Amino acid sequence: MILKIAKRLFFKRKKKAGRDSLSPEPKVQPAMQVATKRDVPAWQQVLTASLKANALAPSEEVILHAYDLYCEELNAPFNERRRLMSERFSNIASGFARIQSLAPDMVERAAAKHRLELNRFVENKWDF
Repeated sequence: MILKIAKRLFFKRKKKAGRDSLSPEPKVQPAMQVATKRDVPAWQQVLTASLKANALAPSEEVILHAYDLYCEELNAPFNERRRLMSERFSNIASGFARIQSLAPDMVERAAAKHRLELNRFVENKWDF
């Protein structure tokens, strides 16, 4: 009894040929799909344009231009993050300057308590 249960759990039955003929054939995908112009990045298009058009190796300027495009594409997420961080920091600095113009004594007291956090925002009278 235990052996029959173990066989059912661990050994799969073979499918019958009749059932396979009813199911549709699986789609065969080619090993290498041809990339369309939309799928190819700009730096790769620049690099391979002379090869496709003239069957010549690209010049040094073309290679450097393709490298610059590749670096721009690679660093785009980081540059966007830096831009957002600098925008948020400028919003915080402008808001803090507005608070400092409205209540300078309150800002000085807060800066005395939290020197490390507010040091970059507070303009002291003694700084030249």
